[in-house]
Amino acid sequence: DGVNHDKIYRIQLGAMSSITGAEKLWRQAFASSDLLLEGFDPVYREGTSGPEVVWRVQAGSFSSESSASDFCSLYKANPRNKTGCFVVRD
Repeated sequence: DGVNHDKIYRIQLGAMSSITGAEKLWRQAFASSDLLLEGFDPVYREGTSGPEVVWRVQAGSFSSESSASDFCSLYKANPRNKTGCFVVRD
């Protein structure tokens, strides 16, 4: 079926020090994305960056790394989008 069931690819838009900050980042990214993020639900992943706890703001699931990367290229092409965008794999 062309779908890679072993790996799930998502995009990550940023990481914040609190879940409240992560939710705010998602709302800002969604509002500026000109509907590109329409249909995606945010995924908040708790993790660490050095000794600090962070909340990673992710979206998607993409069937391949290249489809997620293509999405990031479209997202970053819009100058209104102020967050980063890179591919992560579960």
